[in-house]
Formats: sequence, C-alpha cells, structure tokens
Amino acid sequence: MKVLPTARAAAPVALVLGAALALSGCGPQEAGAAAIVGNRVISDQDVQTAAQETNKGVEGLQQPFTASDTLVFLIVSPYVLDAAAKGGHGVSESQAKAALTKLANPSPATLEFARTFIALQGLTQEQVQGVLAEVQKARITVNPRYGKLDPKTLRLDTSEPNWIKKVPQANATTAPSVPSGQ
Repeated sequence: MKVLPTARAAAPVALVLGAALALSGCGPQEAGAAAIVGNRVISDQDVQTAAQETNKGVEGLQQPFTASDTLVFLIVSPYVLDAAAKGGHGVSESQAKAALTKLANPSPATLEFARTFIALQGLTQEQVQGVLAEVQKARITVNPRYGKLDPKTLRLDTSEPNWIKKVPQANATTAPSVPSGQ
C-alpha cells in the first residue's frame, strides 16, 4: 500500500491548514531556525533533511516535496497528530517507517513529516477545522528564506522578497574598457 503516493494527495487539507500560517511574522529570532511555533523551534537542518529523505525514501513519489512544503507539514504536525490521536486513528513511527520504503534509518524530522502526512489523510473536515483553529491561535514565525504565506494560494510563496534588489549586470558590449598603456 502506497501511503505517500504524491505531494498533491493531501493538498486540499494542507491548503486549509496553510491559511492558519497567515499570522506568521517576518522571521525567526533564533539562528538556524526555519520557523518557530510557540516555543517549538523547527530547525533549518530538520526541514532540509526531512525534504531530502522523504523525496528519496518514498517509492512512487510523482512530485518531490519542496523544503517549503515540508516546513508547512512540520509546523502543523503537533496539531494534526493530536487531532488524529483523539479521533482514534493516530499514526505511529512504525507506520511512518513503512511508508518510507526506500529509507533504512529516517531522521526524527522525516518521521514526523511522514506521520503528519498520513494523519492528514485520515482527518474529517470537522477535525481539520479544529486543527485550523488551534494553528490560528499559535504564535508562528517563519524564516523569510522559506517564503511568505500567500493568503490567496495558502502556500509559502518562495518568490524573491521585495527587499532584495537586483544588481544590474554589465553588458559585455557596454562594459567599461581599460585605457591603453595601463
């Protein structure tokens, strides 16, 4: 049984949960943090590792997870896992490991990501609304490196921030010439 067939399988639920991230701030106050949710720090290393391992470890994955996608799942993870457990369909680490068929020893962040992905698929609409309410109450700060939540698409927008100015590139035909004799 393929539990994680595509990155888009849980998209509707993820999009609803992504709306809660609209309250996020500009950037974490802790070095190396991808996001801070309340007092919980999600490290940049955990996000990168979970994205890489998941993409490598899931058989039949049709579209890879980006670091930004992975971060969203790690942000909502405690809320989703709690709702799934309360609903009687919690997801164990062994279930997550079974979904990661090509990965012998997944990191804790990768297991958390896989558990969250699997749990999201089993939540009812009422449970999703409960998770959304909990996430909206949370104090969430996202590192701008991972983008800014776009309220229209409910995804982390990874386009270039407006505070980064492009430096014009010199054209080879208009580059200044070196005076002769120097």
